[in-house]
Amino acid sequence: MKHFFALFILLFSNWATAETFTTVEAYLEHLTNGQPIVSSSFEFSRSGNVFGAVQWRIPANISDEMSPYLASVFILEKLKNNNFKEVIRSIPSGGFSGGNLQVLDGVEIKSDSSFSVNLHNFVPLGVITYRFALIDQSWRFSGRDEHFCFYDKEDEDGCGIEEKRSINFLTGNAIEDKFRSDNLISTKNSKTKFPDFPLNEFKFFDEKYEPL
Repeated sequence: MKHFFALFILLFSNWATAETFTTVEAYLEHLTNGQPIVSSSFEFSRSGNVFGAVQWRIPANISDEMSPYLASVFILEKLKNNNFKEVIRSIPSGGFSGGNLQVLDGVEIKSDSSFSVNLHNFVPLGVITYRFALIDQSWRFSGRDEHFCFYDKEDEDGCGIEEKRSINFLTGNAIEDKFRSDNLISTKNSKTKFPDFPLNEFKFFDEKYEPL
């Protein structure tokens, strides 16, 4: 089963990108090969380019039971004829739990050279933010932020325990804060030298994005 799953990923990641599309929806149909889309989000920049992400269901006959979904981040260029051409996209990646425990929750454009993708996590409850930036004419995965809320029997009306974590892959700086009832109870700073993470090689939940 793992062999077929890996082959399925390879086929998706080797698609030609020279084709143009009349709408973003047509591009998503192409990217997902017509598979059912679980969630998608995209935004238009001032120049008309598109920054987005899409999550879709893997065909049941080759699906890994632990990861029934794939997701990919993409950038489209708006052409003079108002069609769209793919600039870059990430490798379709799994790691998503069943039961929609992780769902794409929106794309935010900072500028034509930076954007972020939010992933809503249900267990534990929280948000993971993936940040991307154009560095030296190359799109990179530039950082990740996490904000999780854990139930605490001592604080039934609030979040209880909150954990916030931010990693900047460009500087190597990482900070972790923990709160109880909105009060800071611990903080940790670290610095790690990371290699460059090209957007076209990005995978959700990849362990190489963790500090050593």
